[in-house]
Amino acid sequence: MSRARGTTLVELMVALLILGLMAGIGVFAVQSLSRPASDDVAAIMNEAGRRAIRDGTPVRLLLDSLTPQAGPRLLLFLPDGRVLGRTADDST
Repeated sequence: MSRARGTTLVELMVALLILGLMAGIGVFAVQSLSRPASDDVAAIMNEAGRRAIRDGTPVRLLLDSLTPQAGPRLLLFLPDGRVLGRTADDST
């Protein structure tokens, strides 16, 4: 007795379920690639560091704090790559 060739409805539904799950995971992965707002601050800080190293002079950067209690922060980028400044944890 020969068996009919082809795919069953169950196999087709399982394949569609797997493709649907992969598409759903792919959508979430693509959405996570969007740039968060904090990247803008990081880009400004990176540019200040590069400019200090390139020009050989310290660069001052004043960042407004996201929390009013902390106040603005002054960062000093030095030509040797160091950054000096106060963090939110500093109490003095």
